[in-house]
Amino acid sequence: MQLPRLNKKQEELHQYHQDDQPTTLNTKKIFLILGGVGIILISLLLLFGGSPPKGQPQMKKSLQATTDALGIADEYLKDLNYPPAKNDVAQIQIILRGNRQVLNDLYKKTFKQKKSFGGSAKPDKNSIDSLDTAKKNNTLDSEIFDVLKPKIIVAKKQLMLARTGFSKNDSIKKINNAIDDLNSIEDILDRPR
Repeated sequence: MQLPRLNKKQEELHQYHQDDQPTTLNTKKIFLILGGVGIILISLLLLFGGSPPKGQPQMKKSLQATTDALGIADEYLKDLNYPPAKNDVAQIQIILRGNRQVLNDLYKKTFKQKKSFGGSAKPDKNSIDSLDTAKKNNTLDSEIFDVLKPKIIVAKKQLMLARTGFSKNDSIKKINNAIDDLNSIEDILDRPR
């Protein structure tokens, strides 16, 4: 039995049809493989990465506000003229220095951070601008409290939010003590002058 001979046009169509099927099959396999890899990568990202541990961003913001406030007290204490104001800022400085050290140690230990808020505390640029102007205008003794107050409020608020991210009683106790100290600082800042 002899197979019928195809003319040239039919052979080209037959050949084109045969070549098309493997490419479509290979393309489908590639899309399936890439889709599977994509799903695995997205699952891994959602499972292991992406967001920082609970409480870390708030703790960092609180430490930054505390460091800024301590830097203000360190930088401008010597420039105060009114003795009660100088005494109040000195008390704030002592409380902030202790809190900063305790919270910094807790931050490094809990979140395994190599970078800490160590070294010397420096005030932020906006505070420097405001307090330097107050110093020139001889209003530093009252202006320093207006600049410190928002820093203390932010530090306290962020610590209260960060507290929910801690489970160890010792850590929660340290944070609660720091919040109590910040409440004391708020009382000092609210004194009539």
